[in-house]
Amino acid sequence: MSVLRQIAGTFFSENVTRTVRTSLLSTAVMLLLSSTGTWKYMASTIDAYEMGRAVAWAGTAEIDTLPLVIAIDDTGYEQFFNARSPVDRDKLRALLATIAAHTRPATRVAIDIDLSPVPGQAAQQYALEQLLLQSSGKWILPAVRGGDPRLAAKLATWRTGLCARGIDFGLPYIPNEFGYPKMTHQYANSLGDASARHGTCADPELPMVQKALPLQPAYLKSGMVVPFSGDLALLASLLDTINPPFVVLGGAWGQTDIFATPFGDRYGVQIHAAALAGAIQHEHLAPVWVEILSSWAFMSTMSILMFYLLQALVRHTETRADSMPGHAFFTLRLRPLLVIGVVCGMLYLLMESLAIWHATTGFWMNTARIAGYTIVCLLVPWNLGRVDPAHFKTWKSAVRGHVTATLRKEVRSARQSLRIVLGRSTLWIDGDKAIAMSRRRALFEGSCALISLSMQSVLPVVSLGYILYKSLPH
Repeated sequence: MSVLRQIAGTFFSENVTRTVRTSLLSTAVMLLLSSTGTWKYMASTIDAYEMGRAVAWAGTAEIDTLPLVIAIDDTGYEQFFNARSPVDRDKLRALLATIAAHTRPATRVAIDIDLSPVPGQAAQQYALEQLLLQSSGKWILPAVRGGDPRLAAKLATWRTGLCARGIDFGLPYIPNEFGYPKMTHQYANSLGDASARHGTCADPELPMVQKALPLQPAYLKSGMVVPFSGDLALLASLLDTINPPFVVLGGAWGQTDIFATPFGDRYGVQIHAAALAGAIQHEHLAPVWVEILSSWAFMSTMSILMFYLLQALVRHTETRADSMPGHAFFTLRLRPLLVIGVVCGMLYLLMESLAIWHATTGFWMNTARIAGYTIVCLLVPWNLGRVDPAHFKTWKSAVRGHVTATLRKEVRSARQSLRIVLGRSTLWIDGDKAIAMSRRRALFEGSCALISLSMQSVLPVVSLGYILYKSLPH
């Protein structure tokens, strides 16, 4: 029972009470980190690493229920489409007719090629649309933005007409940071999102909002890709053999629309297919409250480990002789490095454990946030191991030491300062001490006490409540 009390005390002191009573410096560091490009790059790198490890534990993806990517390569673009952009509508109609004829009626086909009307091909465009309307529930077309308001209005009218007749539209755009596609989110009503359900008619002129739609790791690494070089007969034979439930058709020519992933460069059409594969296999993100509890549990474990580690170091290295430069060097320089190494090792074990969990359940935990929380605790409360982590024997002592005693002091100080400012007293009482204080000094003391109370106690609790509220389905 004593061990459980110690764990509960550490959990409350390092997490719950620090949430109720947050250091303003810790908050400032967290806001600073979250707003920098360095942190965003680090978060993207952590997500990519975890995805790579999840694939290593999961193995290859099953292809019988996952999308097939038909990628038009450089040869197909140059020889079949004559290297023309926008692509020739007659050629594109022949390609889509082959796909329609050699896939099941229920097979959904997402197209990552702009099919909107172009000048000079009205008859060809009409024939293409007639082909699409023959099996309207089959197709998901890209909803592209217009270059000006007049063109945008024309495209909106065109999309509305086709949507009313059963053709879906999805956004062809991919959220990315530093050339990495977002591993956990896609735009709502994107091609991958729209392919997983019927009845989507995306409007690209509206603000794009990201939604949780994790990419399927194994599919992103080794999903089935059929290059199309212009041979329709070969493509028909492959489609008959594979018989895919989903098809994603797009371009893989040139050096544009390429994204860096943990498994090498991938074209946008492959990213859309990986998002669709994630939706098919029910990849999902952990709720915010699960992430918060997980980060708290991890920090509690870290705190207990660090407490006993630092106690052991003190027993073996402490000396009362201040003139020993070797001991001073170890305490001031080597001990922080040792602490950083332990923290990095624990983060590595955490990421590996969560990768195994992700591989076996499809449940994605945002390790980057836990890492960010750990870094802030390492920098501010622990001061890189120079300050021992808070250690309480029971949760009651943790709450009393971190929260209630401090809150009482601030409320008492604000009340006494108000009495002095109003002229009802001239003394500020601190236990058995009575300190004479001017109105100016009392105003300063009371104002700072109220600011501390609001910014380090009220604001953190309200912010946490707001975050949890926003994470709930509405």
